[in-house]
Amino acid sequence: MKNLNVSSEEWFCRALETRDGSEFAACDVSRNEALDGALVATYATAIRENGNNNGRPIGALGIFFDWEKQGRAVLDGVRLAEGERSRTRCLIVDSKNRIIAASDGAGIFSTYPLRTQGAAVGSYVESEGTSSVLR
Repeated sequence: MKNLNVSSEEWFCRALETRDGSEFAACDVSRNEALDGALVATYATAIRENGNNNGRPIGALGIFFDWEKQGRAVLDGVRLAEGERSRTRCLIVDSKNRIIAASDGAGIFSTYPLRTQGAAVGSYVESEGTSSVLR
């Protein structure tokens, strides 16, 4: 895309903040308007003067992964017993509890009230009998 100024985009700014050529920035899943509103997972790093690992940043390289395809592949791979898929909603949530992928495609970027109690893995049953699993 020609003549597009991305210097204020999060990925660009974070790429320029990397300390050397071995670092990269991993950004939250977001919609990228320059890519027709595609849902993307973005990794970025600085382009350094003369290609030197410790060279002065002179630009940024952003790599945009098709998150809708990647998220769908993960959710489709969830092992459920026969009959469970029709009554189960699988979600991927980020560190802010935003839904970034849903097996039914609904509610992207809405917040899911996941109760982790500080645990990285586990499960719990809601008062109405539904359960949540942390993985």
